[in-house]
Amino acid sequence: MRALPKRLRSPMEDTRICDLELSIVAPCYNEVLGLHELVRRCCDSAAAAVGDSYELILVDDGSTDDTWQTMICLTAHQNVVALKLSRNFGHQFALTAGLSAVRGRAVLIIDADLQDPPELLAQMLQRMKETSADIVYGQRNSRAGETWLKTWTSKLFYRLLGGVDTYRIHRTMAARVTTAR
Repeated sequence: MRALPKRLRSPMEDTRICDLELSIVAPCYNEVLGLHELVRRCCDSAAAAVGDSYELILVDDGSTDDTWQTMICLTAHQNVVALKLSRNFGHQFALTAGLSAVRGRAVLIIDADLQDPPELLAQMLQRMKETSADIVYGQRNSRAGETWLKTWTSKLFYRLLGGVDTYRIHRTMAARVTTAR
């Protein structure tokens, strides 16, 4: 996990209402089979970290299965919010739609396919608080079945991300969040 330091903000830059401690955004596309598990694990992790002061925003990116109907059922949980896009716009647009609806002072993003464990969200939030970071992201050490090209391009991406002038990434961390997967 990496943390990027907080930057200075103008008072007019962020006008959204932040009445919750945490917002979690999960773009979803044809995820009907894993949604119940995603919601259970994300809500358990968020509740352990911030009590009831969180929301889980699920964004249906034009799914062709029963993802939307399942999302509607899952909104019976008071902390779950469902958004539906009119068609499949792609992961980044779905993510942007979710981010536009957040009410949390901190925002974490997770993919709905559960490739990354929601149980790490609390540790990422803690790292964000400890370092007063704007951005905290997880980086896997390895994934089963990755080709050398995928591994190389991933390392290149994180090296380039570390070179962005706007933020300086903390490379030395005592509390590194990783997963054995």
